[in-house]
Amino acid sequence: MIVRIGDIELISLSDGGGVFPFGFDGVFPDVPLAEIAPWRAVYPAAFASETHPPARYGAFALRTPSATVLVDTGFGSETGPFPPGGLLLGALASHGIMAADVDVVVFSHLHPDHVGQTFAADGEAVFEHARYAVAAADWRHFTDPTRAADFPWIAGQVAPLAARELHLLPAGAEHELVEGVVAVPAPGHTPGHTALVVRSCGAQALLLADAFFHPVQLAQPEWRNSADSDPAAASATRSALLARVLDLDVIVGACHFPEPALGRVATVAGEPRWLPLA
Repeated sequence: MIVRIGDIELISLSDGGGVFPFGFDGVFPDVPLAEIAPWRAVYPAAFASETHPPARYGAFALRTPSATVLVDTGFGSETGPFPPGGLLLGALASHGIMAADVDVVVFSHLHPDHVGQTFAADGEAVFEHARYAVAAADWRHFTDPTRAADFPWIAGQVAPLAARELHLLPAGAEHELVEGVVAVPAPGHTPGHTALVVRSCGAQALLLADAFFHPVQLAQPEWRNSADSDPAAASATRSALLARVLDLDVIVGACHFPEPALGRVATVAGEPRWLPLA
């Protein structure tokens, strides 16, 4: 799906997906399944079954007047127990964007489903002309040699970025990557997890990345995702991001929400709800 944010094209992309290998009891370990089940009637597309969420590896492209920006590089085909990805380059091409056309790659965070196609098997950069941006806090955390065994994908898909044009985003401050595209600190899912604000001609979008794994968290921001590195910070981030979009004219994107992964957040029946774009 493509939407226009003023002079900027926002394109929702998918690298693939399927059924998430872990059930809701693993994703939200503090929440009884009986509390999750009623939400299936509200968000049927966000349930693969009564017990399992779907897996969707989302990314976004931004065509601005000055640059083509890619937000995350997908999972790729080496996904272990997860459904395979590998569709991102084809998805980009379907919108007329070749890998060589990408000027900036910004990583929302350094989990494998967001960096998996940064370098090819031969070690060559997939996006050969791009410069790269990632939060300094994520870079320090995931490239720490004492954690190498915990993050095996980093050696092939992230560490080689040190030899390229790499911009480490400082903590605690918003940072304009290109005109109209602003990185916003959103820590908790990972130490340097980053959201993006897109602004042009009075219009606005907010890309939440993985701050919200599932749309139910819009009404339940305190629900801990087992993948959150700092649950308290992640909950606070969800509440802060929610305040930026609830009942406002802001297009909202989230990597793991169902297609089209773009929508708005509005109060329905007294609580925040995800309203996907048609």
